[in-house]
Amino acid sequence: MRLEPVHRTIMAVDVEDFATRTDLGQLGLRHALWRLLDEAFERSGIPPDQRDVVDRGDGLLVLVHAMVPKTRLLDRAVHCLPHSSTTTTSASLSDFGYV
Repeated sequence: MRLEPVHRTIMAVDVEDFATRTDLGQLGLRHALWRLLDEAFERSGIPPDQRDVVDRGDGLLVLVHAMVPKTRLLDRAVHCLPHSSTTTTSASLSDFGYV
């Protein structure tokens, strides 16, 4: 069976200075990153079956299926994610009891 190429939008999400954090801090940030990403996609109306996520340790690569309008991804999902590493770090770690 021959696999055919398919179109995907690629979205990369990264944790800044991940390697400088403690193991516990890295664990908290990884959990928070997954939670924030899932919430952003849910609020944007992009269900899990329309995206594939590749875990890269300190970040995620999201392959969004072609049927998802780019405007939904750019106008909704991206704006649901925090843009400041300070905001993400302090809010996320405290959510998980690491701060």
